[in-house]
This record gives sequence, structure tokens and C-alpha cells, in this order.
Amino acid sequence: MNIGDAISIPKANGTTQQIKISGTVHDPALAPAWQEQPVYGYITPATLAMLGEGETLNILKVIVSDEPYNVTAIEINGE
Repeated sequence: MNIGDAISIPKANGTTQQIKISGTVHDPALAPAWQEQPVYGYITPATLAMLGEGETLNILKVIVSDEPYNVTAIEINGE
């Protein structure tokens, strides 16, 4: 794939939407794709809205170094 190519993004309603690749990014927090094999995409809130989703992000992933597999230890206020 190259910058300017279109990719199909699956949407929550089961349809797909084509968007163009506008650039590349280096995320030092992630292993190189050739090592772990996933591909990550970064989009703006405007692109998220264009895909028919709300502009508000609804997933927050947190890395916990002390006890990464202890859900109780990382929950906020027991919620």
C-alpha cells in the first residue's frame, strides 16, 4: 500500500467505507509491524465522524506496570 491508496474500513453497522491513506507515522510505543504483524491506523475525530461514528472516543487502554493482570488493582474507585 502507498500514500493515496484507498483502504476499506469495516463499520459497526456491517458496511464498509473507503478512506485514503494520507501519510505514515512512527509510534515508538509499538513494536515494528514486521515483528508483531498488526497494522495500526490513526484517524482524526473528523474522520471518525465521517465513518458514521461519534467524534467522542469511547475506549481507553491503560498499561499498568505493577500488576498488569490484576483487574481489581487497576480499577478506579471500584467501578
